[in-house]
Amino acid sequence: MGVSTPLKISYEVDETGKIKLPGVGEVTIAGLKIREAEQLITEAYKQSILVDPLFVIEIVSSKVTLLGEFLKQGNFPLMNKETSLIDVVGDAGGFTARADKTKIKILRGDKANPEIIDVDLTNLSSLKSQKLNLQNHDIIYVQPRGIYLFVDKLSPVLTYVGVGTSLISLIYLFTNSR
Repeated sequence: MGVSTPLKISYEVDETGKIKLPGVGEVTIAGLKIREAEQLITEAYKQSILVDPLFVIEIVSSKVTLLGEFLKQGNFPLMNKETSLIDVVGDAGGFTARADKTKIKILRGDKANPEIIDVDLTNLSSLKSQKLNLQNHDIIYVQPRGIYLFVDKLSPVLTYVGVGTSLISLIYLFTNSR
């Protein structure tokens, strides 16, 4: 008996979480883990046309979004199944000087069932958490440290104080130069 070479075929998951499979039709895989989707597709083909099918699902395009105090913000692709928060932080070039590494949030899930994972990168034991392995569509937010929040609020006031001081200096110079 010979060894067969696996056939790789790509199918796109539509916006409703369904894929259209030949011979089976539409199968909803939204919200399923990869193993659950593999089992669902295997059962669908077992019931219709194949005797002993084996399916392996591979996600070919997934991303996370970085916001806040990263050197580079935006969407970053997840290059493999086990991409950690540390990997993506490295891809973004690290944090800005303003970043509060004790207050990182990973927002996961959808609008109906969101999960917020708080991360403190200064605590080494928190780095062991499996929740730091990122998932497609995770949003990672790093807020600025408290002192910068205060300075940001004070900055507009300081602008007006600077303009006011300059005007007073000009008035003093013109009135006392005579």
